[in-house]
Amino acid sequence: MNSAKRFFSYSLLSLLLFNNILTFQQKALGSQSTTDKLNLQKSLLQEQDRIPQSHKKICLRSFCIDKSYFTETFLAKQIRELAEKNAPVTASSNNLYPLVSSLPGGSFRPNILDLEGASPDQILPAGDYVIPVKVYSLQRVASSPNGHRYLLGKYGGSRKEVLAAFNRSAASSDVSQKDLQNLSWAVQAGASYKDMPAEMQALVDRLIPQYRSALKPGWWEEIEQIWNQSSQALRLHSLQEFLTRNLGDTGRSLFAMKQVRDRLVAKGGNWQNLADLFLMNDGTPGAGNVLATPWSQLAEGVYARFVTEGNANDTGLLQLRIMDGKVAQKGMTNENKGIPLLPIIARAMTVYELYEIITKLVALPEGKKNIQPLTMSPDLFSVTKDIVEIGIKFCERKSAPRGRLLKAMNILCSVAGETPRVTKLTNEL
Repeated sequence: MNSAKRFFSYSLLSLLLFNNILTFQQKALGSQSTTDKLNLQKSLLQEQDRIPQSHKKICLRSFCIDKSYFTETFLAKQIRELAEKNAPVTASSNNLYPLVSSLPGGSFRPNILDLEGASPDQILPAGDYVIPVKVYSLQRVASSPNGHRYLLGKYGGSRKEVLAAFNRSAASSDVSQKDLQNLSWAVQAGASYKDMPAEMQALVDRLIPQYRSALKPGWWEEIEQIWNQSSQALRLHSLQEFLTRNLGDTGRSLFAMKQVRDRLVAKGGNWQNLADLFLMNDGTPGAGNVLATPWSQLAEGVYARFVTEGNANDTGLLQLRIMDGKVAQKGMTNENKGIPLLPIIARAMTVYELYEIITKLVALPEGKKNIQPLTMSPDLFSVTKDIVEIGIKFCERKSAPRGRLLKAMNILCSVAGETPRVTKLTNEL
């Protein structure tokens, strides 16, 4: 008897609710045009349908979707789109500078460009130069073999200005390469300033204090929110397994960024060694023959390429040609038109503009191999001084450098064709 009464009460309540909806619909339709009537009727009927069907929907971010359409593939697509749109730093082959089929102006005969003490507004003379650069791994879980070839482009992302400022400050810093790389990874992973250990916060305060407020949470938290809302509905248990299975290399890199943040928040000793999260030792060989690296055109009359016989832990060389006057040649290879040239006049390029160019460059690995992209900053102190002091003797085979300079010097001696000279820019010039 009680069950019958309950059923009768529920039925009566449903009829009253449906009648109220229809009554409201009729009143509203009376005050609308024919088109508006149809739209309003459709909207009200959809609202009516949602009352008994709400348990079949799942809501993510700013929209809802029927659970029958909610799959792993759909979730993976949402996470990929969010990562590509809002990632702190991005590197893509779609953002390469145009390649030239051959370097205009004949053989490359460089001077070592010593920028220490140079004024930002000094004009760079036309000529061929090599600039020693510190390099930093960028974003991906990948290998970093010796002697690979790279193509030059620009990195993007919501924190691209933060990373460029970091690269500029690192140029004149005596901070160890390991600590610089760890901070670079933290910036790339979207880590917030408050989550960083005190030692890393001190590096931020020293190198990029003007961007401390920009290091705030947001990007990864949104991905975690989507995962938390979705994993239970899809009965998924492992974020790492899901990302790897559905997003491949992108998924592995996303999970590595999560691990970076977890280590920083935990503030244990392992935050000082983030390389094990990103650098793979899978035996991937470099392409070799690095002096066959293609040249890129950065601006009218400005050409460059990055060459290294080493890897992400070694010093590389940015080779630069500044032409005297406007050069018409824009020959390109592989039908790659590239990103727009920089609005810089070659014969009037300043030291400041050169810094801006270098610190916003990304060296993307040539070919389809899973190899680390690299960012860079000019090395103004120890490496430049060592090259200036011992480089000439080394090329004359009178002495040999040690450590990570050796591979850079091999390249320098090869491309110079003779004993290299030094062009030092000072405030007197």
